[in-house]
Amino acid sequence: MYRVVVLLNFVFLFFFEGFSQSELAINALPYMGVHNSFSQPAYLVFTPYKLDVNIIGAKASMFNQSFTPGRKTTVDDVMTGGSKFSDLFAVGGSNIFVNASVVLPSALYAIDNKNVVSFSSRIRAIGFSALREFNALDFFVKGFQEGDAGLDNAVVSAFALAWSEFNFGYSRVLYQKSNHSFSAGVNAKLLMGAASMYFGVDGLSFKTDGSTLKDLNGDLTFYYNDSMDELAQGKDVKIFSNPGFGFDFGLAYKLASEDTSSLLGYKLKLGFSLLDFGSVKFSSGESSINGNVSAQNQTIEAYSDVKSPEELSKRISDNFNVSNERKDSYTVTLPRKFSLNADYNVWKKFYVGANLSYSSLRILKEVKERSGFNNVAALNLRYEKKRWGVYLPYSYHSILKSELGLSGRIGPIILGSNNIFSSLMSNKNYSSLNLYFAARFTILKK
Repeated sequence: MYRVVVLLNFVFLFFFEGFSQSELAINALPYMGVHNSFSQPAYLVFTPYKLDVNIIGAKASMFNQSFTPGRKTTVDDVMTGGSKFSDLFAVGGSNIFVNASVVLPSALYAIDNKNVVSFSSRIRAIGFSALREFNALDFFVKGFQEGDAGLDNAVVSAFALAWSEFNFGYSRVLYQKSNHSFSAGVNAKLLMGAASMYFGVDGLSFKTDGSTLKDLNGDLTFYYNDSMDELAQGKDVKIFSNPGFGFDFGLAYKLASEDTSSLLGYKLKLGFSLLDFGSVKFSSGESSINGNVSAQNQTIEAYSDVKSPEELSKRISDNFNVSNERKDSYTVTLPRKFSLNADYNVWKKFYVGANLSYSSLRILKEVKERSGFNNVAALNLRYEKKRWGVYLPYSYHSILKSELGLSGRIGPIILGSNNIFSSLMSNKNYSSLNLYFAARFTILKK
């Protein structure tokens, strides 16, 4: 009986399978060098490096509020009424999120103690699916007991975006007097959109007897580009296409340490940054849909063998009454982030860092705004030496809740996870994974 909604999630998971390349969000820490250009460009001028060259780096993150990897939950498991099903919507909705990136050769060079230039590049991707704005108790308990299950005015969405970016950065000390200094940094971003897809239904309503959808109605926005369709079919896609532009900007304050033997030379560092302000324009796939859809009777099995966005949109057009007002192109905005950073030298080589960030995602400029990404508060306890360091990051997310990880640095090698401990102790409603590494060539300042 539960096949309808569960298979909706499986459709979204299909589009994200194997699709995980996006942001390398290593915290804004001094020895992260050129990677600071991704999180706080104003900190680049405070780097201890004369030259920092990233050879290769990568990050992969996954959050799954529906199914736990390795638990082998199947549709039949859920339909038999096992405890796995109660886990699925225990928090009143379903969220799946993937985010990863590959950092390509990148470098920073300190011209002097007040000026730093940088170039950074990476291939990124982000994807999520969500089922929201519905009463799970009414649908799954009261609905089936009364023989009239269904959804009323629910919101269903799935999104995927892959792109590459090339950042040209500059960081400079604007003011310096006594122990106080202020700096600013900016990245000019050249964006190349590779593939994108958005599937969203507002006001989704239907009744079901467990196998058939009746009186189905909703406002569907289903945009994709040809590369997304080719990617879903396992074909090669062009990475360098669909140009766009954007920027990152940061401001920072540094209070120099009165201890001349201080490793990093500061007692306190504060920063504010605006990240990933930009957009990419795509040509709409031939069968994209934007408008109201309705049908009297539909079975989810009719869509179970769909292999690409174009095939899905054609079946919807064939089986539904569609008032299509799609446009020939659509614009996708990047996942913007507003961030506050602080770093304090507690004692000798012991530091504590703090971060507050808010992320928003409009997705498509052509349709109603859909935002409200993840808000994060984080602390990073660490021990720093010139050649190595150990970090203990703790973060609290508006979606993921608490996470505890462990990271390390040996020379130019960085390896860690922001949630390795919390993942090992994950409860049954949530599962998440975060891993990152970077290999660099560095020359320290004298």
